[in-house]
Amino acid sequence: MRFRTLALMVALGILSGACAFHGEETAGNPAASISPALPFMVSIGGASAVPYNEYSAKIPDPLARSAAKMTVHIPAGQTAVVNITQALPEGLAKAGLPPVVMTADGGIPSEIPSVGDPKVFPPGLYLMNVGADGKIATVLFEIKD
Repeated sequence: MRFRTLALMVALGILSGACAFHGEETAGNPAASISPALPFMVSIGGASAVPYNEYSAKIPDPLARSAAKMTVHIPAGQTAVVNITQALPEGLAKAGLPPVVMTADGGIPSEIPSVGDPKVFPPGLYLMNVGADGKIATVLFEIKD
């Protein structure tokens, strides 16, 4: 399963290479690198991801099903490729439901498709890979019922 996750992350990195921008990585820049697993800020339902471990960041508190808006903090006009799949507690992709793949525009809240549908997003832990600017943010989040 690690190989599939790695292959997906490589594919997202390749796909997102076309979304490159040349910005300074400073504290005042919304595209600044926070950690290796969080090279740019990602928020869901207004909750920002925070560094969790070497490989991923995490939305600290479980999200209600109504928290359907996700924002990728990259410069406006840039596009990110997003893949969301069920996850194991250690942050690896879990076999089961098919992943949800979408795009998100920088700085604009994007609706996560079908997040309100418990058949697509049953309560549980999810792994979200967001590829932009040749980098990948890996974010764990939990949906509560």
